[in-house]
Amino acid sequence: MKKINKIICLSMVASLLFSSYVYAEEADNEKQISIPDSFTMIEYDYETGEEKEVTYQTDTSLTDTSQFLSPVEPYSIIGDDEREPLDFPDSLPLSAIGKIYITGANGKHYVGTGFLVSDDLVLTAGHCLKNSEMGGNATGFEFKSGLYPNGAYRGSANAYRSYIPSQWENGYNSDWDWGLLRLDSPLGSSIGYLNCTTGPSTPTGRQCEIMGYPEDWVTGQYQGTTQVVGFGTIMASSQYKIFYDADTTGGMSGAPIFISNTPNMSVSGIHTNGTGLTQPFNSGVRITSAILTVISQKI
Repeated sequence: MKKINKIICLSMVASLLFSSYVYAEEADNEKQISIPDSFTMIEYDYETGEEKEVTYQTDTSLTDTSQFLSPVEPYSIIGDDEREPLDFPDSLPLSAIGKIYITGANGKHYVGTGFLVSDDLVLTAGHCLKNSEMGGNATGFEFKSGLYPNGAYRGSANAYRSYIPSQWENGYNSDWDWGLLRLDSPLGSSIGYLNCTTGPSTPTGRQCEIMGYPEDWVTGQYQGTTQVVGFGTIMASSQYKIFYDADTTGGMSGAPIFISNTPNMSVSGIHTNGTGLTQPFNSGVRITSAILTVISQKI
C-alpha cells in the first residue's frame, strides 16, 4: 500500500510558507477550469536588473504545447518499470528534468527541480523563484539537466530571466505557484523538452508519477544528484490543484507530474506542496491555459 509522505517538499522550506490548502472533492465533471481572461506576469532580467509587468490575454483554445513545439520522444522508463531511482537520464522525459541550484536574496543557497518546456525555457514551482524564506526574489539560478547519481549531467546553463505570475508575486497564491526561467543556453535543442497539457478534467483515481531530485537521496558519496520517481494515485482535485499520495521529499518542488493515459504522455502538473495539518496529501498545480499562453508567447 502506498504510504503518505509527511515531509514538506523543497529543502528551502523548513516551515511551510503557505497557508494550509484543504483539498477539494472532484469538481463538476462537465465544467472546464475557469482561468481569468487576462493575467499579469512579473518579468525579471538578472543581467540588467530590469523589472516589468506584462499582461497576457489568456488563449483558452490552447490545450497543450504540441501545436507550437516539435513532438517529444516516447517515454523510456515511464510505465510498468517500478524502479525508484532513475540512474540513467539519457533520453526523454528524464533528460529534460533537472535540478535547480538557487541563490536566495538572503545570500543562502537552495535547491529545487524544473523541466525544459522549450529550447531555453524551464518550468518550475513559483516558490523556487520567490518566497519569504529566502528573502523574496532569488538572485541566481543554475539548471543542470539530466543529472546523474555521480554528479555528471547532460547539460548546464544559468538563468538570466524569470517570469512569475502576479498572483504569486504579490500574495503567494498557491493556485498560481509556478514560474518560468529563461536559460542562457538552448539546452533543449539537443537534450529535448517536455510537452505540457491541460490534462484530464477529472483526474481522480488515475495513476501518477513525479520525477525530481530529492535532496535526501544519497548514492555513494553524492547527495541529491539522483533523479527519483514517486508513484501514486490522484486522490482529489480542485480547479487549480491536484492531490496525490505519491511520495515526495525536499528538493522535488517544481517536478513534473505525469498522469496515466494522458495524450502524448505529457506533463499535467507541477509538484509544489507536501502534506499539512488539514491537507493529508502531497499536491501540485495543474497545467492551465494560462501556463500554456505564456509558454507559447515566450518560445
